[in-house]
Amino acid sequence: YEDRPAHGKKRTRHVLYSDGRKFAPSMNKSPTILLLGFLVASACAQNGGSSDSEHIQGKWLFAGTVRNEKRNEATEKDKGKGILFKGEKFYDESGALKNEGTFKLDATKKPKAIELTFTGGLAKGQKATFAYLLQGDKLRLTQTLGGEYVTEFDSNKWLIQEFVREKK
Repeated sequence: YEDRPAHGKKRTRHVLYSDGRKFAPSMNKSPTILLLGFLVASACAQNGGSSDSEHIQGKWLFAGTVRNEKRNEATEKDKGKGILFKGEKFYDESGALKNEGTFKLDATKKPKAIELTFTGGLAKGQKATFAYLLQGDKLRLTQTLGGEYVTEFDSNKWLIQEFVREKK
């Protein structure tokens, strides 16, 4: 690499190979640096630029449900209802329920899981586990009754709730 010592003259540092050859690495041309940058950019693009824990933060508005491949759009009375994720907490902003609590994401399950622990509201003291799919500004949640974990997002088997990120 090049540096400029106090006397102002440019100096290039060389890497010496065992056979005596010199190599002056250039940071702007290094294939390793380019490859590393590409891998980091690809990983960020797959995660929407961040981890799911970061990407899920904010308010998600209820958009509707899908059951037996039939989509039911949110009604006018559902307008503004949704879920707010802030830090490790969630707030159900669906009106009268006033449920709130903590959430934990589990990316090791297929599909990924979100566990809600209710610390306030009508569901206080309860836990619920949902499968989730987070794609850009869309969040899909599904849950079964009876504790069986969802193995796929199939609207013929499960009710899928859809949310969209609130636009600022």
